[in-house]
Amino acid sequence: MKLVGLFAGLLSAGVTFGVVPIAVAEETSDAKARINLAGRQRMLSQKMAKASCFAMVDKGNFEHLTELKGAQETFDETLDGLVQGNEALSLNVEHHDTVLSALADVADLWAPFSAAVSDILGSGSVSETQLGVVSETNLPVLVRMNETVGIIEITYSDGGDVNPVRGRTINVAGRQRMLSQKMAKEFCMIAAGLNDAANRESLRSTMEQFETALTNLIAGADGLEVPNPAIGSRLERVNKIYAGVKEAYAKTLAGDAPTADELGTVANQSNRILREMNQIVFAYSVVD
Repeated sequence: MKLVGLFAGLLSAGVTFGVVPIAVAEETSDAKARINLAGRQRMLSQKMAKASCFAMVDKGNFEHLTELKGAQETFDETLDGLVQGNEALSLNVEHHDTVLSALADVADLWAPFSAAVSDILGSGSVSETQLGVVSETNLPVLVRMNETVGIIEITYSDGGDVNPVRGRTINVAGRQRMLSQKMAKEFCMIAAGLNDAANRESLRSTMEQFETALTNLIAGADGLEVPNPAIGSRLERVNKIYAGVKEAYAKTLAGDAPTADELGTVANQSNRILREMNQIVFAYSVVD
């Protein structure tokens, strides 16, 4: 992908990332957006894996392939913007070496995952083999991207560009978007019969992480910012939506096979949670 070539070209040319000029005011203005959008990359990795799976189990529904294509394009554009800057995304050029090194790792891992996604989009359908490749390549991207968000949060908080509590809150709230898609992915993988036991265990763990973080976000606990009334109301809405989809997850964890109706519910409601959490993260990114 273009990011891999970008890093290789810059390094071979002897470019030192740390000397890219950037105004202090610009650094401050994009810190919250940077944590938000880097965090969104985690979600997109899981959204692509989820959409790939649903495209296989829900054959003939091309909305899943449309979702897959859009997520791939957004991931690519954002990864490029996190390095080079992107005015439309309110991102400046990155100049911290530790962040650039982590993003280079993500780019390396993204290349085979993106190739697997492109293979699916090129064929217009998903085979078990193709889904297996997506299953193998999505998690390394997620893990390194999650680590990278933490590096960005700490780097910009330590530099005084964002309040540490606000930075952590944006990170944790942003991670909820990823967990909403990861749960749906794992549920679908169970329905597809792929690594059944492992995905059931992963689903259980992902649910626990989502529920713990949601409780802490609502209460402003565990080092998180106490939400204002508008954000608090949206978090409660997320809680209600999740209660409905949790029913399908719980039945699956109890040993039931996902039904077609449950797959439809999970596909729709996981995206409702995502949209709500997007609004919440945006609010934390813009309020003073």
